[in-house]
Amino acid sequence: MADEKMDFSAFMAENVIQAEPVEFAVSKRFHDKNGEAVKWKIRPFSADENDRLIKSFTKKVRLPSGERVNQFDKERYMVASVVKAVIYPNLNDADLQDSYGVMSAEELVKRMLLPGEFDDLANAVAQALGFETSVADDVETAKN
Repeated sequence: MADEKMDFSAFMAENVIQAEPVEFAVSKRFHDKNGEAVKWKIRPFSADENDRLIKSFTKKVRLPSGERVNQFDKERYMVASVVKAVIYPNLNDADLQDSYGVMSAEELVKRMLLPGEFDDLANAVAQALGFETSVADDVETAKN
């Protein structure tokens, strides 16, 4: 088998099926003229883009002992990843931001959504990015 040439064609960029945007009804509070929940569109982004996002919310801090450690701001990362992934509605639209009295996409998504709705959207983004199960699901599986 060592002499056989492995076929890597399935891994070539031109042969990979691209991740498509997914739609998710965040809340029944956003509805069309027929009363149907309007679905938000989520664009998956690459691990490379995610790494850059993580780095932007990681900083070195000095502990009282003098040791320097990395500190990651998970909450700000989560909001930023949602903003990066949501392509509809356009969270950067000035008119939409004005309607909620905010000046950034991060403020907008937090003002638009109830806490549970935001968590549901963040979970939908995580799934679109390939994180299939939550830690709670993993714990429940381990219990059984």
